[in-house]
Amino acid sequence: MAMTAAVVSGSLSSTGAGLQFSPQIVKTGGALSPSSMAYFNISVSGTFVATYQIYRSIDGGLTFSPVSLQGVPYTFTQTMNETMTEIQNGAIYYINVSGYSSGTLNYAFGQAYQSP
Repeated sequence: MAMTAAVVSGSLSSTGAGLQFSPQIVKTGGALSPSSMAYFNISVSGTFVATYQIYRSIDGGLTFSPVSLQGVPYTFTQTMNETMTEIQNGAIYYINVSGYSSGTLNYAFGQAYQSP
């Protein structure tokens, strides 16, 4: 098995959406199972005054909702570096800047996984 890295990155200097990222679910035994999941990282850096959220879709990108905890959407106003877990095959993520005042927000979604 080879190690594969997937990275989607970019910069935002206004309101709007970044590029989409779809984590690869690690299959166990050649098939998806309850223990199949993806670990990936989201990093936001830069000097900016802005409000942003991470959005997620589980229907192929038809609809997106902000990432939340117990129904309360996360809203960020500073740099961050978080590791996340995904169990839904085909999930899609992106960053969206809604309140922008100044600066540049740099973002990266990244994942390293073993591929056959």
